[in-house]
Amino acid sequence: MPTGGLNLLNRRFTEKDMKYQEYLDGEHWRNVKDRYWKSKLPKVCRICDANRNLVLHHRTYKHLGKEHI
Repeated sequence: MPTGGLNLLNRRFTEKDMKYQEYLDGEHWRNVKDRYWKSKLPKVCRICDANRNLVLHHRTYKHLGKEHI
């Protein structure tokens, strides 16, 4: 992600006394990831089609904090 985008996200979360990395380390994101891995959704990288060593990322930050699985 470009640095400017990360700064924007950190600014948004700073206003809520939470930084983006703290959000990713938090219980809510852990629960989102657990629901995803237990779901029947595809477990394949959308960019390279890899199915190993995947790391869950947001495709968009539009629903940040309100992710739907």
